[in-house]
Amino acid sequence: MSDKTVDGVKRLAELEISEIVKKTHIEAEYIEAIISRDFDKLKHKNVYAFIKIIEREFGVDMSTWLDEYKASISLDEEKRAFVPVSSREIVIKDRNKLPKILFWLVLIIIAAWAIFNFKLYDLTRFKSENNATSYSSNTTMVEVAGGKLENVGVEIISLDEPLIVTENNETENLNALEKSIILQSVDDENITNDNIATNTLEDETPTGASIVPSNNIWIGIIDIATKKKSTITTDKEYKIDLDKEQLILTGHGLFELKIDAKSEKFNDKNPHRLHIKDGKVNQISYDEFLKLNGGKAW
Repeated sequence: MSDKTVDGVKRLAELEISEIVKKTHIEAEYIEAIISRDFDKLKHKNVYAFIKIIEREFGVDMSTWLDEYKASISLDEEKRAFVPVSSREIVIKDRNKLPKILFWLVLIIIAAWAIFNFKLYDLTRFKSENNATSYSSNTTMVEVAGGKLENVGVEIISLDEPLIVTENNETENLNALEKSIILQSVDDENITNDNIATNTLEDETPTGASIVPSNNIWIGIIDIATKKKSTITTDKEYKIDLDKEQLILTGHGLFELKIDAKSEKFNDKNPHRLHIKDGKVNQISYDEFLKLNGGKAW
């Protein structure tokens, strides 16, 4: 006979598990968990339906057991609210950010490669300097352009017409120079100028020296004492002033260097550098030129 005042768990414990399963159709493991109050095993199960069936079939009171179950669930949820995120969850979240980090890292590497591979830093500097409001009185626009071309490894080979530019001759022939210059890339001195020893072309102090070009040649002259620069483009013989120390830079190597009765022929497309001192003419390397010219390529 049913008696809802009877404690349901106590009543179930007196019965056979198989009998309860047969009557309620609840699996035996869950019946055992209810009797033993194994609330963890009953999590995520339809506990309230189990309890209603048991109360209906056996006419017992399961309210005390149900209150204990609810209290256990509430306590468990409170504990979980204060449990820190596990290290494994942190790793998973961090991994979600990893693709974005890799994307920006690859983008930065590509940008850096482009800047250095195409020498964009030199082009930017070249543009900013060309936008300057004025040039100094002792440096012409042609000299600046020639210096920039030399800095980025570009060789000036030939011109269609003679052009002489000195420190007092400003920009009147600039357009003609731009139209007539033929540019050729030079692979940072293929003849390894870094290892060229200073070559004294004349043991005795010469009385005269000159450059005789095979065709139009650009010649840059730097006075060591005053640091003043001048340039000349010609296919005629250029006489070198031996009375003062100076640096000479040629646009290419298609010329003959005459010193008194002696001469040396050059037949290459690379620029050549000469140091005039104490009346003597010496061929110097790129590094030696930089040192004598205060670190400047022109």
